[in-house]
This record gives sequence, structure tokens and C-alpha cells, in this order.
Amino acid sequence: MNKIVLFIILIFISGNLKAQSNLQQITFGAGAGFATAYTGTQSQKTTFARFVDAGYYPIPFFNINIEGQAGSMAGTAPNAQSIDHKSFNNNYRAAILNAEFQAGLFFDYQKSDFLNAIKNIYIGTGFGLLNNNIINVNINDLQVTNHIKNTIHIIPFKLGYEFNLLNRYNEPKLKADLSYSFNYTIGRGLDGYYDSNTKALYFYNYYTIGLKYAISLVHRSGKRHYKLQ
Repeated sequence: MNKIVLFIILIFISGNLKAQSNLQQITFGAGAGFATAYTGTQSQKTTFARFVDAGYYPIPFFNINIEGQAGSMAGTAPNAQSIDHKSFNNNYRAAILNAEFQAGLFFDYQKSDFLNAIKNIYIGTGFGLLNNNIINVNINDLQVTNHIKNTIHIIPFKLGYEFNLLNRYNEPKLKADLSYSFNYTIGRGLDGYYDSNTKALYFYNYYTIGLKYAISLVHRSGKRHYKLQ
């Protein structure tokens, strides 16, 4: 079944590539947002995290991106009377490699105003490493193993929208990005607790806004230009 789905996607991509320009770009960007970890604690805190990234666009509407994140995540008990007094702070670092597909890759957006409006919506996924530096773990007589520092794998699933500011060649020069990512962690080291009450699914949500500077890699002449509008 997975091979069939992949084959269908490749057909759509290859069919639409004929209408795409051969403009290639690299981007460098940065931004910030808010992270919320969902772990074994009963109450979640939303905390600040920042990122830098670099991307490669072999064609418009598709890019391969490497991202570095740094920030904090935290969780607490809902109140002092709670039976489970778990709490933690995690000053984390992450490195993530992913691929992002924009909607304009799959259809001719010039045929309608609606398609033109949604052409820059994208989805993406990839793989990464999350380095945890966990502090302020509240053991509270629980039978747990306290992992102060560890590294675990993460699988991100990303949804976003990219706004393009064009230069005089009608090529993207600045890209503003709004995104949400669901980051599934392989392993339970996100909060430092390994007891019988931990949840089976550990993840963190990350809402961001960022800005990218784009550099074109092709010669600017005639039909080689790519026009977004």
C-alpha cells in the first residue's frame, strides 16, 4: 500500500514538473515560537524556543531543510494537592532534517484565485536528534530513573504557510513562514521520568514564525525566471 501511495505522489510531481521553472535557491533563516511538551506530567507549560535553518529548493514549492532548535520545555503537577507531583524543566537542543512539499507543486495555481491563495501551504516530515538537559526533576518518592542528560530521536510532522516577497526578477527574495510541528519522540527521555505511570506517547508541539533570505542559484535570463504571480 505504501508503494502505491508513493507511486501516485511521484506521478503527480513528475507531471507538474514540466510546468515548473528550473530556478534553484538556497535559504538562510531564523525565527522563534512556543513549545509545549506532552509527557508524564499532569499539567503542561508553554515555553519559548528559537531556531535557525538552512534550506535548498531544487525546484519551486519543494525544499529540503535542516533546522537547529534551542529552548526549554516544562511540566508540573496541576496543584499542590495532586497525588502525582511530577515536575521538570528541560533545556533542550535539537537538530532536524526534513523535506517540505507545498501545494503549488501538485496543481496549476494560475487557473483560479483560490488555488493561487493556497499554493504556499506546505506539509513536511523528516528525522532529528533531541538533546535533553533536564533539571528540577521532582522525584517525590517515586520509583523513577532520573536522566539528567540524554539524546533521543524525533520524527516531526510539519504544517505551515510560506509568504514570498519577490525581487525585480519575480523571484522569491524573502520568505516569511508560519508553521506548526508535531514532534514525536522515540523514547521517554523528554521529562526524565521512567515510572509505571508514564504515557506511551511522548511528543511536543512547536508553533513558530520565521524569516528566510533566499539566494538564487541559476543565471537570470529570459525563460529561466520563475514567476510566482
